[in-house]
Amino acid sequence: MRRGRLEELRRWRETVKLPPDFFEDLTHELQWFYLGFWNEEIAHIQWIADGERPCTVSNLVLQPGEVEIRNVHTLAKFRRKHLYSHVVAFAINDLQSSGIKTIYAHVNTGNKASLNGFLAAGFRSIERITTRRVLGVDWIKHEILQGSAQRM
Repeated sequence: MRRGRLEELRRWRETVKLPPDFFEDLTHELQWFYLGFWNEEIAHIQWIADGERPCTVSNLVLQPGEVEIRNVHTLAKFRRKHLYSHVVAFAINDLQSSGIKTIYAHVNTGNKASLNGFLAAGFRSIERITTRRVLGVDWIKHEILQGSAQRM
């Protein structure tokens, strides 16, 4: 696992059929990401949004020293190998050593595997955000839970 480079990702795209989460640089202009490998094969990606890039929650504006881990994806044949939580933990350590103080993640409550991966990496749920899109307008409801949304 390591921080990825766009040139490297472009080469992988030419040789491996990858799902949409591997194209966030093209769809959402994200530039910062981490890759996980299994026996030299690309197996996992997770993107990082900072204050210059959009978050998954439309009303969240990241401040300096804050990032969001978003669009995390482990390819199907590499699931159930704990790769997800290991790459998240690696990214957290790298981000913190780069001066990042707060790391957010927003997980669909129905995605138990993703939620468990973030919990295993040390995250805690503190807020449930419900977004409804009506005629292109996001209606956002916040429900405060216990704990902290970012890893301590």
